[in-house]
Amino acid sequence: MRAVLITMMILVHIVYFGEMYPGIKYGILSFMMPAFLVITGYLVNINKTLSKFVKYILQIFVPYAIMVTGFSILSYFLPVNDGLTELSVMAVLNKIFITSIGPYWFLQTIMVCGIIYYAVFKLMKRCSMMSRLSVTALLMMCAGMFTPVVTFKSVIFYFIGVMIRCYGSSISEIFRPSAFSILPFALIVAFPNLYDWGLISVMAKVYFFLSFLAYAERYASHRWITYIGMNTLPIYLFHPIFTMAAKYYRPIFSFDDSRITYAVFTVIIALAGSLAIAWTLDKTHLSRLFYKEKMLR
Repeated sequence: MRAVLITMMILVHIVYFGEMYPGIKYGILSFMMPAFLVITGYLVNINKTLSKFVKYILQIFVPYAIMVTGFSILSYFLPVNDGLTELSVMAVLNKIFITSIGPYWFLQTIMVCGIIYYAVFKLMKRCSMMSRLSVTALLMMCAGMFTPVVTFKSVIFYFIGVMIRCYGSSISEIFRPSAFSILPFALIVAFPNLYDWGLISVMAKVYFFLSFLAYAERYASHRWITYIGMNTLPIYLFHPIFTMAAKYYRPIFSFDDSRITYAVFTVIIALAGSLAIAWTLDKTHLSRLFYKEKMLR
């Protein structure tokens, strides 16, 4: 599931492809990150000591801060949505701790939600599961409604993943494999007025799409797919380097008016290039700059 979602994320970040197929781009965006948030909320392990959990957060925050800093500075010189209008330390710090930039808002969201989740469950460990979940939901929603750090709609999907985990269910038990689940999914995607994350239709899309992926997994299981799914963090961190650089070799693909060949090539380059950067960092021990012994799992 993570491998497919991270591949789709790269695709929608290819500007030249999105300009040609805006319907596909916004259709994917309407469910891709909500699905990613559900899976992330499910996978977070809070059964850790405080020191180990702090290490987990720092292993996200340090790479996040490095990439947001670089992306923010770059945005001052290049046309980037929500880029810097002034180049200053305060402007960069605002991007790191408040508004984020580019695709990195996702990492900010999972850090904020993860800290709330961990703190509530540790401080209220003698309370019932429902009490802890209620307080966790309250604090996440307050963060989404009253702070600019996360959005209300994004924390809801993260919390759904938390609920699945807390009640002992597995992803495969919730998202039952079915080839037919692609049919209601396709029907909902066909209506752009149902794309808002606040609508129940998006939750339905997430459910049907992940159920279809659970079905597809039995036919598409491969070690490389597993490897990509295990290493979505470095791909998430480094893929913008390749999607931005893609514009320089765009003329090579002028023979294909559909831009599909260009998009497929860019996705492959972004996946391979991101993993190659992570591998190089591991081999040179520069992964420690990102507060990680190894970037690759």
